[in-house]
Amino acid sequence: MNRSVFLRLRRWERPLLSVLASVAITGVLTRFEFRSFEASLYDLLTTTGLHVRPNSDIVLLTVDDSTLKDQVELSPLPVRTHTRLLDRIASGRPRAVGFLINLARSATLEPESERPAMLRSFVEAASRLQASGTPVVLGTPYDVTGELLPPYPISTLPHGLAVVHKDGAEFSGDKVSRRALLSLEGQPSFPIVLAETAHLRSAGTPVRGSFEVPEIRARYFHFRYHGDPAAAYLRIPIQGLLSGYVDPKILTGKIVLVGTALHEEPSDFVMTPYTNEAWASPKLALHAAILDSILTDDGLIRGKGKSEHILR
Repeated sequence: MNRSVFLRLRRWERPLLSVLASVAITGVLTRFEFRSFEASLYDLLTTTGLHVRPNSDIVLLTVDDSTLKDQVELSPLPVRTHTRLLDRIASGRPRAVGFLINLARSATLEPESERPAMLRSFVEAASRLQASGTPVVLGTPYDVTGELLPPYPISTLPHGLAVVHKDGAEFSGDKVSRRALLSLEGQPSFPIVLAETAHLRSAGTPVRGSFEVPEIRARYFHFRYHGDPAAAYLRIPIQGLLSGYVDPKILTGKIVLVGTALHEEPSDFVMTPYTNEAWASPKLALHAAILDSILTDDGLIRGKGKSEHILR
């Protein structure tokens, strides 16, 4: 090879290497699962390092397996039982009550002839609480038809969608709960309604880290766990209050969330960054973690890079 040919090859060596390196990097990046990386980063931030302590003012009242055995009733207990529970809660003078029970199902457990009276009694008990300065907010489910309200007149009470999101194919695909609904079609979700109704946060204040999903007209945020929710918040089976061996004063000044944690209902449990074991983390505890993160205003911010959002 003569010298002139050698010099021409040397002249193209650097550009050629740059092109080859770019192709190699592009090939790697196109195969890299950025969404899985973001989920892993979230889990790392969640389960390691220093955390804000969980809010000790949030208390969970659960309808669990022992409750059904003790009350000799079907899940999720008749409306009249929840009315008795509200009266017991009221004697403890809590700060707010979030009711995450499927009251439509509870209504079907009442004799049809007595159902209207039982529904009115529940509303009257909630109204007494509200008149004393303790708001009662219902968490409502959602299906393809939209928000599912409890029967009238319970539907007249303050309410909001109580949806627990599980990461599917659009994020990590592992069904772990990392983000929470803040609003849908302009309507605030349950934790926002509860926090604002109880004056725990200013109405209309943006939640840190919230982002829009325009195709479904929804706002979400990646909430921050304050420890494993299965152990972070005080849990009291409701038969403790109904039977009288738990003093309602334990609820004084507390934010009380009422819900089910029944092993016969797999939907009562969720997976978290702390565990993917079945029946380890009650969904009710996750609602507490979401509310806690909203009150602390410490949602994770999505810092937008060239190719993907990264949590920080």
